[in-house]
Amino acid sequence: MRVTINDRPADWLTDGQEKDVRLASTWAVIEGSVLDSSVAASKVLFRWRIVCVCFVAFVWLVLFVMAALARPGDRTFMGNLALVLAVLTPLALWLVYWIKRERLYASLPERTRASPATGTSVRVDGSGVTIGSRSAAWNEVAIDGVDLARVTGAHGYRAYYVKRLHLRLNEVPFVLDKSLLDEGVAIVDEIYRRKLR
Repeated sequence: MRVTINDRPADWLTDGQEKDVRLASTWAVIEGSVLDSSVAASKVLFRWRIVCVCFVAFVWLVLFVMAALARPGDRTFMGNLALVLAVLTPLALWLVYWIKRERLYASLPERTRASPATGTSVRVDGSGVTIGSRSAAWNEVAIDGVDLARVTGAHGYRAYYVKRLHLRLNEVPFVLDKSLLDEGVAIVDEIYRRKLR
C-alpha cells in the first residue's frame, strides 16, 4: 500500500503513529457527493478566513490589553508597538492566506481528475461502500493508498489526519479526497476506520 505523509512517500505507520491518526466520530450511515472544485475550494477558503479573522481579533485584544495595562513610563512605547503589530498581523495573515489559496487552486486540477465525476453520490454504511452506481461489501473494498497530513506541536504533540484514500470497489479504482466531498471528513474517516484499524 502506498502511504504519503505531507505529500512525501513514507513507510506504513508504526503502532505509535497509527494511534495518533485522528478520525471523526463513527456514523451508521453517511451520504455525500463529489463537489465541484470551485465549491470545494470555497468551503476550504471560508474556513481559513474564519481562522484568520479570529486570530487577528485575538491578537488585537491582547495588544489592546497590553497597551492599556502598560506602566506610565512604558505606555508610549507599548502603544506604538501595539499599533505596529496591529497593522502587521493582518498583513502577515493575508500573505499566508494568499499563499495557501494559490497552492489550493494549483492542486485542484490534478485532485479533481483523480476523483469521481462531480455530483457522484457516495454512501458508506454497515454493508459497504457505494460510489455512483458501483457498490461493494466491506470485504470487496481494497485500500491501495492513504495520503495523510501530519500536524506537530509543542512538547512532542503529533497528530495525523487522513486527506485522501485510494481504493478499489470490486477492482474498480477510485480516489476519495476529503476536501472534494460533501461530508468528506465522515466518509473518508469511516472507510479508513473500517478497513485499516
